[in-house]
Amino acid sequence: MSLDRLTNRLQSVLTQAQSLATGRSHNSLEPVHLLAAIVQPGDA
Repeated sequence: MSLDRLTNRLQSVLTQAQSLATGRSHNSLEPVHLLAAIVQPGDA
């Protein structure tokens, strides 16, 4: 998947979700990581 074809907001959410997953030593990106990244305050 080419990230340059995604909106800036979606790129940010995916990056945050990946950071959450790796920060918790999870091997895969799960829907809960995406949800947490979407509802994370301060990025409206």
